[in-house]
Amino acid sequence: MRPQIIEKLIGIFSLFPGIGRRQALRLAHWLAQRDKQFIEDLKLALNELKSVKKCSVCFRVYVGENQCSLCSDGS
Repeated sequence: MRPQIIEKLIGIFSLFPGIGRRQALRLAHWLAQRDKQFIEDLKLALNELKSVKKCSVCFRVYVGENQCSLCSDGS
């Protein structure tokens, strides 16, 4: 029986495009073998994703206010 956290990671990774259960299992096991600093860096990077938005005009990803820097530039 797998630990519950591995099953949870498999479920999350399986939602990624192109990732099936077997690949998700590989990713979960690979992550479980990383050191604490790697996990902490990954956690911080994922948390920073909250500030990434999609531009309402061109659909590019950006960090900022209402539109990306290209669409908000008047020129």
